[in-house]
Amino acid sequence: MSEMRYRLGEQDDTGRRPVFIDGATAPAGHVWRMGRTARSWRALGVGDEQQYATDHATQREAAERLVDMIDARAIAATAMARLRERAVCPPEGWRFASWEEISREGLRRARPVAATTVGADGVIYPSGYTEVPVELTRVVHQSTGCIVISGRRADEQEPYVLLLTSDHARLGALVEVSAPRYEGQGRCGCGEEGALYRIGARVACRDCAGVPYEHLPVPVAAGRRWWRPGDRAFRLFPLPVPLGHGLSGVVKETRLYPAMGVLDLEVDLRGPHWVTGRAEEFAPEPAPFPVLGLPTDHLGRDCPPPGAQFPYSVSDIGHAAVRLLGESWTCEPGAVGVSATIAHDDCSFAIGMDDDGDLWVGDLDPDGPRSWVMDLYVLMRDGLGVVADSVARRVRQLHEERGCTTSGPGAR
Repeated sequence: MSEMRYRLGEQDDTGRRPVFIDGATAPAGHVWRMGRTARSWRALGVGDEQQYATDHATQREAAERLVDMIDARAIAATAMARLRERAVCPPEGWRFASWEEISREGLRRARPVAATTVGADGVIYPSGYTEVPVELTRVVHQSTGCIVISGRRADEQEPYVLLLTSDHARLGALVEVSAPRYEGQGRCGCGEEGALYRIGARVACRDCAGVPYEHLPVPVAAGRRWWRPGDRAFRLFPLPVPLGHGLSGVVKETRLYPAMGVLDLEVDLRGPHWVTGRAEEFAPEPAPFPVLGLPTDHLGRDCPPPGAQFPYSVSDIGHAAVRLLGESWTCEPGAVGVSATIAHDDCSFAIGMDDDGDLWVGDLDPDGPRSWVMDLYVLMRDGLGVVADSVARRVRQLHEERGCTTSGPGAR
């Protein structure tokens, strides 16, 4: 009986009549007549643009259109409230966790999002999770924001593989409230020393935890750096066969193996392909120097902690250069790192800086010829990877000019 739900108000100066629904004191919209055609009555909700006005045969149909509009909006609002409630109220015994937390903490069991709904506000909401937890064996974070998870489910024989788009990855997953958490290294109440886990309010070792070993977390970030796609990484290991790869680049992908606590990185080092290595085989790329914003003392003088103002030394450049030159090259640092010696078989080269701050490569003899690599401005502007690449190229050139013997993988 929609005719009992609305009341028409007085016509205004424009010929429009407000429509009050369900006893409301504010109108839900207006109806008016335009011309004498078969569908000359129009209806428009309050706040709607003129282009959304609808045509009707009678005034009653126009008013009932506004009643239907109010009902539809109420249904949509109820559905949105349920979506939002589901997004913040996990099932009993479970809690929400981001995929970064799951990866960093080494959590082994999770219930990924199985279904989603796009709300009226355009936001993607989770509408369902896997009924059976997934035993995670690999979690891949990609530079696109996508996440690929692999694992096993107790109710399935086949391996479980799921690709989450960036929008779905942001929804995270469900993990058990009672899931054990890594607490650190220490002594358990039973006297056993080693990894300790928190299970509720209790802290225990692996044997006293009371949960299957395969459910105990193996966090890769405990006391170590956590890597994300997009981070700048500096390679700490030589490549067996250099193919033009640099020392520093962008992390494109991280691959976590929860059962082993192993994190692998795929890094774009500007070569023909990405380079794979364990997380501990990379370091954050040193920043160009000098570093600004240093701490000062009460007199306003800079008092940076050691290594803060100049992130790398000449000897660091030498060590980085030999990783580009190959496995048969070595580097010996000079006193406090202000110089370095790069050697290969019967050839040795010195690296140092002159009084103007220019970097050079030359003979070990202080009076011998020197070949300048770059000036102080370039050295300060570019990162360690670029500087080391320039030094490696100059050393190769001098090595070939001398006609020294070449042997070993990666030697030039």
